[in-house]
Amino acid sequence: MARLISRRQLIRATGGTAFAFAAAGVLGSARAQGKKAKSIVVGRQPVSGSSVAITRYMIDNKVFEEEALKFGYELTIDWRNFPNAGPIMELLKAGPDSMTFAFVGNTPVVTAIANNLPLQVVTTGEGTQPFFMLVRPGSEIRNVADLQGKTIGTLVGLDPQNAFIQALAGELGKTPEDLGIRFQNFPEFPVLARLPRGIDAAGMVPWSPSYSAIDAGHAVVLFDTRGTTGPAYAGGAGQRLSGVGQSPFRPEGFYQFRPFWITHSEVMQNDPDLVLAWIIAYQRSLTAIREQGAEKVAVANQEEWRQPPNIGVDIISADLLWNRGWVWICEGDMLSVVAASGPLAAAGNISRAITWDVMKEHLAAIAPLQKRAWEVAGQPVQSAFEKPDSELTDLRGLPVWESEKWGRYADRV
Repeated sequence: MARLISRRQLIRATGGTAFAFAAAGVLGSARAQGKKAKSIVVGRQPVSGSSVAITRYMIDNKVFEEEALKFGYELTIDWRNFPNAGPIMELLKAGPDSMTFAFVGNTPVVTAIANNLPLQVVTTGEGTQPFFMLVRPGSEIRNVADLQGKTIGTLVGLDPQNAFIQALAGELGKTPEDLGIRFQNFPEFPVLARLPRGIDAAGMVPWSPSYSAIDAGHAVVLFDTRGTTGPAYAGGAGQRLSGVGQSPFRPEGFYQFRPFWITHSEVMQNDPDLVLAWIIAYQRSLTAIREQGAEKVAVANQEEWRQPPNIGVDIISADLLWNRGWVWICEGDMLSVVAASGPLAAAGNISRAITWDVMKEHLAAIAPLQKRAWEVAGQPVQSAFEKPDSELTDLRGLPVWESEKWGRYADRV
């Protein structure tokens, strides 16, 4: 478990300089005024990956409350579970009292930044799990081209649809419109995974409903967004699709799944120390569950994942944060926003693509908090950010507090 330190120790560790917002007396006023009672709402998606296990540890051990108390906050947390990001984003628009912190995919982040919604990216939430294109057992659809003219059920307007738009472009060089493909909206993943009437295939999230449907014999994997074929594909499972080598998201695949924890912009402006407490608590809880090991984590989270421990081990072991060991935002993580925004803008889903300059401007406020939390955690060493892509299976690069040096993935957009 990460070592806990006091505010005084933290300030001493950063060379005697308080945080950027401490210059305005934030830390001093917290001491002088005593505890500040605050009620907040945190939105989870309990069928997701490592974010479930990390926040379950936070809930059970009151980690966020403990870290926030060091900054003078006495929290009452309303942890709420949601089936997808749609209702989360609606609550965020209503204000910080309706949604304070939340877990969403990269597509809602793209939409929010492009449309100037009151959102602030806080930290990386999880990542690298593949999306699945599912078909019925015995389906006539045997390759990517066979999807032409078909109806695909998915969560329209969010990550699942975006993932397969990217996959079709990467493998066939065409848009869904070019191919006569129709997307039908299915916000309930457990229903979609069973391939109900009216659809030919299902573009599914990389979470438990997919595993359940496959295990029950309701669906078979055609391919996934890593660019790997499934048992339904002509020639069998385990083949590498040719188009993935040219993907902007290589080596991760046709699509870079990178959910984030976000907060309302007013929270970032008015309570930056609370945001810092969240980042520290999230990293501390990741460290704690990694010390438990994958098997114990799978057992502890089988109810929310709705999967037996042997599948739970696969879920957590494939996760970005589990394998990295840390939660900091890197250049490679934000490629999931910048590169994914182009196709969404071309399709008319957003008014403009997001440039690297826009991305860095958005992250300017969170960068110093990320750096302070990294200094508290003491990991990883700087060299972990500087590893070449040839030694990695994830898109990485320098951390957000060194964004002035970003450029490693400039040619991917």
